[in-house]
Amino acid sequence: MRNFWDLEYGEVGFKFFGIYHYACLAIIFVFGIVLFKPWRERKNFRRFLALTPISLEMIRLVGVLVSGHYDSSYLPFHLCLIGSQFMAVDAFVDRKFIKACLYYLFMPAAILSLFTPGWNTVNKYSYVAIISWIIHGINAFYPIYLVLSKEYTPNLRDISYPIIFILVTLPIIKTLNKKLDANYYFIEEPYEGSALATIKDVFPNYVVGLFIVTVLVMVMTFFIYKLIIKIRKK
Repeated sequence: MRNFWDLEYGEVGFKFFGIYHYACLAIIFVFGIVLFKPWRERKNFRRFLALTPISLEMIRLVGVLVSGHYDSSYLPFHLCLIGSQFMAVDAFVDRKFIKACLYYLFMPAAILSLFTPGWNTVNKYSYVAIISWIIHGINAFYPIYLVLSKEYTPNLRDISYPIIFILVTLPIIKTLNKKLDANYYFIEEPYEGSALATIKDVFPNYVVGLFIVTVLVMVMTFFIYKLIIKIRKK
């Protein structure tokens, strides 16, 4: 049990693309496939799944507060945690803006986080690590469910919604980072092991480079969708 509650107990962190990492990705992939049918057929289950990440966020925050491991990084201002909040709203409100942000912005961010996790500085069997895997796994699959169920059909023009969201929230996040000595959206610097480090090396201005790459990823996400649709029609 100490492995679960103590963030610094035992083996802290894990090797990217090692056995543990691959095992977690495989488990998430299997659950992503298995959960689609009940998500599509049962409205209550859909709402349960949509509310799970934001509920786990609160449990994790309480956990670090009680255990004395709290710092500002656990507040719900990271991109993927905001994605969890959008998901919770989507379970009750049907808005294209929310679905477009989930698909074009929060899904790619979650997938990136699954492949280069930012929670590898704590005990890999702790509640913080496990909750982080679950949150990002659901964030990655939920928008795919929306597309597979035809509740959302990606449109290139819809990229304007997440772009507007970024431009509106970026100054707010920048202020929060300064006030709380935080790194929300990872706009202050890339986290260790992240692919974002390449952006910092390539672009003279890291934030501008991050924005450009984010928009390019959105465009790429749309064309991947179109390619899959084209292949399925053959």
